[in-house]
Amino acid sequence: MRAYFTLEASLVTDTEDVMASPSTIFEVDFQIKADHPALPGHFPAKAVVPGVILLDQVIRVLASVDVPHQSLRRLRSCKFIEPLLPNEPARIHIETLGASVSFRVTRHDVTIAKGIFDIGASASL
Repeated sequence: MRAYFTLEASLVTDTEDVMASPSTIFEVDFQIKADHPALPGHFPAKAVVPGVILLDQVIRVLASVDVPHQSLRRLRSCKFIEPLLPNEPARIHIETLGASVSFRVTRHDVTIAKGIFDIGASASL
């Protein structure tokens, strides 16, 4: 299977048990490659990374620190502020706090997307 993205973790706090911690903050750098299969149709003249791909990256990062997608109860809020272009470096900032996880996606320290997931032990998407 071909990888269409790269992830590089830069953890701000220990992630041994994110769910048990009152607040955990971490960051992950990533990049969506220009040959990602979602890009040609979004938009044909000038490709931008679809918002759903950004959300997928956030969910992958959460899963890597033991917040499985099954525990995501709902996407309480989400806003896409600016587009991300293929091959452009970006960073996901995650903060867990109680029963929610907030995220920001930045490009050169400018927020391009942000949102909040509600989390719970027995929920499903």
